[in-house]
Amino acid sequence: MKSSKFMLLVTFTFMNLFGLCQPPDGSSALDFTAMDANGDTHTLSDYLAEGKVVILEFSGTACAPCEYYHETKALEHFYSAYGPQGSNEVMILPLITTGEVDYSGAVDELNGELQTTFGSWTEGTHYPVIPDLYGDIHELYDIVGIPTVLIICPDGEGGGTLYESGTLNEFDMETFIDLSCGSLEGKADNGRLEYTESVVCENQLEPVFVLRNVGNNDISSVKIEILEDDVVIETITELIGGGGSIPVFATYTINAPTITCNSSSDYKARLVEVNGVTTEDSYLTEIEMNQIYVEEVCTTPQVEVQITTDNWGEQIIWELLNMSGDVIASGGPFGNSPTVAVQLTVNVNVEAGECYEFIIKDTDNDYGLCTAAPPFGFTCEYEGSYKIVDQNGNILVSGGGFFRNEERGYFKVLASLNIDENSENEITIYPNPTKGTLTINTGAINSGSIEITDVVGKQIVSLPIQSTLSHFDFSAYNTKGIYFVSIKDLNGSLLKVEKVIVQ
Repeated sequence: MKSSKFMLLVTFTFMNLFGLCQPPDGSSALDFTAMDANGDTHTLSDYLAEGKVVILEFSGTACAPCEYYHETKALEHFYSAYGPQGSNEVMILPLITTGEVDYSGAVDELNGELQTTFGSWTEGTHYPVIPDLYGDIHELYDIVGIPTVLIICPDGEGGGTLYESGTLNEFDMETFIDLSCGSLEGKADNGRLEYTESVVCENQLEPVFVLRNVGNNDISSVKIEILEDDVVIETITELIGGGGSIPVFATYTINAPTITCNSSSDYKARLVEVNGVTTEDSYLTEIEMNQIYVEEVCTTPQVEVQITTDNWGEQIIWELLNMSGDVIASGGPFGNSPTVAVQLTVNVNVEAGECYEFIIKDTDNDYGLCTAAPPFGFTCEYEGSYKIVDQNGNILVSGGGFFRNEERGYFKVLASLNIDENSENEITIYPNPTKGTLTINTGAINSGSIEITDVVGKQIVSLPIQSTLSHFDFSAYNTKGIYFVSIKDLNGSLLKVEKVIVQ
């Protein structure tokens, strides 16, 4: 993004004599020139003179339906197929009204850096994004409701005929343009490689790619390279579904082999062949593989989740998951409170050597743990916060205040939780799984305590060690699930933790 301040240049050339009512389908387009968020200017008639179909998307940063349509990525996928890196037959120009009326502030808003927008309009978007300062182009077309999408078909003379399409997906957009402007040719063998930021625990990465067909031909095979610091370390040749194919705009998931990665290295992936045809270098075929390396370390077998909501607690939920995606603890939604924060503390047992992901969500997808965001009229009487700490006071995850729709944090548990290995080896717990009675053999340890807790850290029972064998009957509690048995000596030092499954 260019940091210099620019004034939005909008020049109007009326190609017809229509007034300020939105021109009906079949009308001539109205020309304009505008500057995008990167400082580049775009003139509608230039693209029409090149014979391109132009899609105008009228939106606003404070418009939730506009953001929802943007997040479908329908126009992004369509641009991949028919924009410059595809068949180069289409240009997309979103015209977005902003709360900020100077160029620099509007660009910050479009980048999602201000609270006056529902999200980022530029992240992951490869077509130009234009701030419509003062709504001048909206007014030119007399746009009343947003989002509004207009398709402009070139007339061969630098002008065009417009049709309102509605907010269509990429499949229906193709059909609409074919019927309104004539069939698009497309590009024969064209794919787009996609990758979602991955979490790396103990330097082991299992890359997962999504292949999207943005060409005319069905895709039956691809070749992908994974590079570390620009050196190829893995080559994947994939026959789609063992002999199938991917139709236009459809996707296919490719699970790559596990690689050992280094946090000091840079990783990328390249789609080098589609249907045996060598691809061209572009954002479609070469992508960065960004990772999150888990660094915070838990040193105890139990953590404490601390949640303090803002005054809109009914919008907040949270989850703690292991790396298999299993939810081991969760909470919310909470009650709204105009003056008093809702506070919650939950103890959760964790397993040695495992990695965990904490997710806190604002179900209204607006302002996280602080609703102060003019011009929407909400006020934040106080900010909320969250924190996860282990029993030694180490802060593993923390945050709060404003965030868009969710925040995530990660931590891993030491493989050895300072447990006396000699004592641990003497202790046996059986049968596991159990259908009722559990026996704990503490060997030579004849004093201390046995604590049994559930997965959220709630204590079920605490028993003194009075002999070598201790017994506990789960059937008396009429419950099934996962429990943790902790053995401690008289000083409270942990000797052994074992997960027990009650069937």
